[in-house]
Amino acid sequence: MELDWMVLALIVAFGVFCVQIYLVYRKQIMLLQPTVDQLETTRTNIETQTVESDRATEEVYQKVSEMEKELALMDAKRTQLQEKLSENQMLPIPAGDFKMGDDEQGVAEEYPMHAVLLNAFWIDKYPVTNAEYKMFIDVTGHRPPPHWSGIGGTYQIDQADHPVVNVSWHDANTYAKWVNKRLPTEAEWEKAARG
Repeated sequence: MELDWMVLALIVAFGVFCVQIYLVYRKQIMLLQPTVDQLETTRTNIETQTVESDRATEEVYQKVSEMEKELALMDAKRTQLQEKLSENQMLPIPAGDFKMGDDEQGVAEEYPMHAVLLNAFWIDKYPVTNAEYKMFIDVTGHRPPPHWSGIGGTYQIDQADHPVVNVSWHDANTYAKWVNKRLPTEAEWEKAARG
């Protein structure tokens, strides 16, 4: 009988011990639960932000793709315009010497007339027109000639085929590079003008 009481006491002690462990465990869980809940909320927020970020990234990729297509179309248009503008008939000017300057009239830098030897070169047969220069401005965003500002940033409609005027050397050089050409030197221009 004594043995039965001891076994019963051990069972009760073991049961009390288990209950204490359970209560301590439960207390720890109750202390950790707010942290677990907060972590779960944070995880949910991060997942939501990740989904939104993925959606936004996809939209950005789509917009970039559309912009690349648009840029490719604009580049093709620019190339066509450049080719059209480069088609202006050019004339070959042969190598050789010519008399440059003036002995009779003109500015002092032109005195005296002197011989200049030049290599062969090409020059446009016709000057750049207002319409051609306007295409350049529209495509590149380059500034228009100052006198165009009084008429809405363009030339007068009846002057489309007139030579563009009132542009600086830098403006003309930028245009020439845009159409894959170059400006003639002073000597080249004078030789071509003398015929």
